[in-house]
Amino acid sequence: MTNSAIFGKKGFIAKIDINTLESLWIANLSKNYKPTTISNYKDFILVQSSSAWGSHNIDCFDLEGKTLWSKDIDSGISPLNDGDYFYYCGFTDKKIYKVSWKTGEIIFSVKPAGWFKTYRLIIAGNQLLAISNKDILLIDKDNGEMDLSEELNQFLNPKKITSTLGDGEMFISSISTTSGGAEGSVGYAGVAGGDGGSSGGE
Repeated sequence: MTNSAIFGKKGFIAKIDINTLESLWIANLSKNYKPTTISNYKDFILVQSSSAWGSHNIDCFDLEGKTLWSKDIDSGISPLNDGDYFYYCGFTDKKIYKVSWKTGEIIFSVKPAGWFKTYRLIIAGNQLLAISNKDILLIDKDNGEMDLSEELNQFLNPKKITSTLGDGEMFISSISTTSGGAEGSVGYAGVAGGDGGSSGGE
């Protein structure tokens, strides 16, 4: 067993044995950006990176540093994991995405009605919930169909909700989960354990 960790520098990440100072592997990013966050889920390593002019990208690798897929994104994301898939909220377009961990394929992207609403996402069993400070949406995890549950909204009163914890999240509450912003705003991070958190809500 090696004492190793993953480090990111502009354009690449490397897994380093901290005792021998040897590189176990080096993996190039698809774009010459600076890594801002590195996270681990099951057999996947997700690297979020950004450029000096505010462009963002994500690269997914296996545990040996082999590139699986890459994708442009509009800002940093906080993936909510669910088996072979993850969900996230787009920062600019306000869409809710379901993405395959294995291929990077977007299974669906849906945009809730209304303006200037930012949702936090949680999973409760077979239900995906999108919560803002104005409403709660039930989203079909297979096809993205959305339903505004008046009964659930009246019962929970989303204006009063300050934190949530659902399936697929880390043990901490998602009250203050934030996404990566401009270059360098998050800083470098080693491979993180756990199942990931949820996107922050309005």
